[in-house]
Amino acid sequence: MKRTSRILTLILALVMIMSALVCISVFAEEEEVKPSIGAANVVYGEEIRIAFTIKDAGEGEYGIAVVEGEEIVYASFNEKTDGEVAYYLTDGIAAKDINTVYTYAVVEKTDDGIKIVSDLFEYSVAKYAAERIATEGITDAQKNLYNKLIAYGNAAQAVLTPAAE
Repeated sequence: MKRTSRILTLILALVMIMSALVCISVFAEEEEVKPSIGAANVVYGEEIRIAFTIKDAGEGEYGIAVVEGEEIVYASFNEKTDGEVAYYLTDGIAAKDINTVYTYAVVEKTDDGIKIVSDLFEYSVAKYAAERIATEGITDAQKNLYNKLIAYGNAAQAVLTPAAE
């Protein structure tokens, strides 16, 4: 009887050790980190563009794309650098499209073509302006500028969008 209980204790101890090793190996696996859109900023001059940074990008050629459904409408690999920060510019956005919400994603060029590698991110110039207006510490002059940007987009949309017949 004593021998049986010792064997049983030994078997249970081995099972517990094996279970612990399996749990440790499961938790030791690294979770894959995929690239994502970091900061978004509007760049304006002769044309309006959105500049995005990309977080957690590994080795490879990355860019920003406008996506409709799961289809890439266009991709921009137009990387710029400001000091040590790399950012990617979208194509120019027409004034009448300031309120248009576009869906963006991080894309990667591979041998098989361009593929989406991030979650989707919805953004517009008007959303950027509204976020800036709501920022604490913004000056009245800055707030006025962003309000005028939104008004400019609304006026352009009213003038350039055909009226419903």
